[in-house]
Amino acid sequence: MSAPADSSRDPIVVASATHTCILDNEQVRVIDVRVQPGETVPMHAHNTNYLVYALTPAKIRFSYPDGTSKVIEAEAGNVAWRGPETHSAENVGTEEYHVLNLEFKEQGEKQRAA
Repeated sequence: MSAPADSSRDPIVVASATHTCILDNEQVRVIDVRVQPGETVPMHAHNTNYLVYALTPAKIRFSYPDGTSKVIEAEAGNVAWRGPETHSAENVGTEEYHVLNLEFKEQGEKQRAA
């Protein structure tokens, strides 16, 4: 499994209780994320563009290094495109937050362009 450049912020490293890598190749890393109600995920970084696919409805608070935060409500089947970012997360809902994060790697983008 390849880690982001700063592995001290890699979600697989800092949030191993909630983040599990289920696929890692030259194009994409797929992370299965499961956060129980009331559970908090430590500050971590997504160093590439990534897609979030919600498997369950959820309500989650994301907090950022600058002290700001926002609450996101998702329905099962929602898809969101995200750019590189650093955040922590807290499940402020009543159901498990279960998503797949698909982190796209630069090498995969270069291969498509060639």
